[in-house]
Amino acid sequence: MKTIDEESQPIAGVEVESCPNVGWWNVGAQIYCAPLIKDERILKYRSAQSGTDHVFPQPFRTTSNRSGIAKLGLPEGKRSLWILSDAYELPIHLGSRRTRIELASGKTTEATLHMQPRGTEQLSDWDKLAGVVLGCSTREGRRVLALPGVSDKMMEFTERFREAKAQDDPELLAGAYAVVAGAFADIEDFGEAARWYEKASRQQEEIERNDD
Repeated sequence: MKTIDEESQPIAGVEVESCPNVGWWNVGAQIYCAPLIKDERILKYRSAQSGTDHVFPQPFRTTSNRSGIAKLGLPEGKRSLWILSDAYELPIHLGSRRTRIELASGKTTEATLHMQPRGTEQLSDWDKLAGVVLGCSTREGRRVLALPGVSDKMMEFTERFREAKAQDDPELLAGAYAVVAGAFADIEDFGEAARWYEKASRQQEEIERNDD
């Protein structure tokens, strides 16, 4: 993995972490290798906390070097990555400050973590859309949802987003952006409508490129 800032410069000293879970016979789950618990202590002191051993470092956590490189060994499958830093944070994407990667057994997977200074939030288009389409308590969301018939359309898109395999699918976004653009046009906010129509147009261009 590589940790970089908004100007694509490497960032050193950023902790990158994951927490792959393992399930135990349908009775619970825990992070692989953590924590280590000694049953004899639990039986002796009758406390799960007393049986937890904290002598080993936190597994699945690493720190980026001066080149911004962070190496982390993880089990295969779909995993989430996040960072620990006082100065930087991952931007919100799909409602989360985590990056999803998929790992194959015996192969090295490369990922780039684009970070922003804390307190300089930059929402992705999808997360701006969520404030409107999914009815979050934003000014734009309240204005749009107040329009006759818009709530039904928003509920329809909510279900489509939940069922979609990829919530950044261009066809899905093109339709959602167009609905939001039309809603803003209905309340005569033509500037905001034009911005969402432009987003819809870009997604349509992406669809056409994929079809070629």
